[in-house]
Amino acid sequence: TSPHDRNAVNEGLNVVDGVDTASGSIDNDSLGMYEDQLVRAMAMGLTELAPIDREKYTIRINTWRRNEQLVVSLNHHSKCEGVAQIQVIWCDSDNEPPDEVLNHSSGKVVVERHSINSLNERFHILTEDTPTLGILSMDDDVLRPCDAIDAGFFRWASHPERLVGYDARLHIPDMESGRFEYGYKSATEKYNRYSITLPRYCFVHRDYLNLYMSYAPEPIIERVETTFECEDIALSFFV
Repeated sequence: TSPHDRNAVNEGLNVVDGVDTASGSIDNDSLGMYEDQLVRAMAMGLTELAPIDREKYTIRINTWRRNEQLVVSLNHHSKCEGVAQIQVIWCDSDNEPPDEVLNHSSGKVVVERHSINSLNERFHILTEDTPTLGILSMDDDVLRPCDAIDAGFFRWASHPERLVGYDARLHIPDMESGRFEYGYKSATEKYNRYSITLPRYCFVHRDYLNLYMSYAPEPIIERVETTFECEDIALSFFV
């Protein structure tokens, strides 16, 4: 691992065993364990696409107490011909999903009830028999035309080992500190490159989500869970 890579992994990861809470650095034994986890994940490989996976995709929509917006999104996306199923990630244990979500007229909507309120849950598939390998991970407040979604989907189907999305970001090395800074849209446009795809609207192979939940290093999982951010960095890093 290069010094820059190690610093990126070390940044702020002070919440689990093996991490120095004073400096945020990971000891060598723990770092080696996490590297071994990633090697095992890489060795698993990805399931090859079946014919349906080149025609249809499954939407996983992350939502939190914006029911009107959620219904608008479901009504729109359920009309796209490529959508096989829409999985609503419901992490609000204090409230029931509205009836128009539970019994959506399209017949495509499944509500996943999660016991943990964490951005990691958007990658945690609970629905049995998810119909496709192609997953469109999205937030409830993003709407795009069906034709634009199809364009991204067919690009993904040609390269299922990659993330294919619509919103890009960039990690920028800080040569003085040896760490990375988060480059927003302006930085991506300035440098005309990107290294992070936002899961607020992107296609990803279903196996990556399962592998993330099983093999992503614990400090990364904990970081996302405790801060309610950085899931975009985590998934792009993992893939």
